[in-house]
Amino acid sequence: MDSLQQMTASVLNLPGSSDAVSIGLISVPVLAFCEALLGLGLFVSGILLVGTCLLLVNSDPGLLPQILVLAFAGALSSDLLGYGIGYIFSERVMQTQLMSRYGDAKDRFRSLVDRSMLLAICTGRLTPMLRSLTPFLAGSLGVRPARFVIFDLIACSIWVTGLATILTILPGAIDQL
Repeated sequence: MDSLQQMTASVLNLPGSSDAVSIGLISVPVLAFCEALLGLGLFVSGILLVGTCLLLVNSDPGLLPQILVLAFAGALSSDLLGYGIGYIFSERVMQTQLMSRYGDAKDRFRSLVDRSMLLAICTGRLTPMLRSLTPFLAGSLGVRPARFVIFDLIACSIWVTGLATILTILPGAIDQL
């Protein structure tokens, strides 16, 4: 038995291990949601999500598709909530002293974002420090909801593909150390 499997077995082979797997599966969308939620995402590290997913995949590799769907759902729902908050409060955000001070820059930034929205949303989803702020900013800048949803679906798909890559490559790499 390799080292990562031994570690997983020691964590998940407790009495009621099926309960541990169930709790792990429930925690996947919760962690994906929390790490991307406006404000909270700055304090909840993605390493918690990756670690939980690694433990689950090592306990049962057949769980990978389920884990990826749950992570995708958690990430997408958090992004949509952040966007919605930004969209609802966009007038208040734009009237803040900070935004009124940079009126011309705000208009130039909005034009830039309109031209490269897909790149901005994907970059935001893949950059931990920007992950929780990007949907809010897109909403507060007045990005059309349908456009945001389409671009966020693409960004979350890229993100979950990266998660899948980590979950399939990392266990073998750790065992070779």
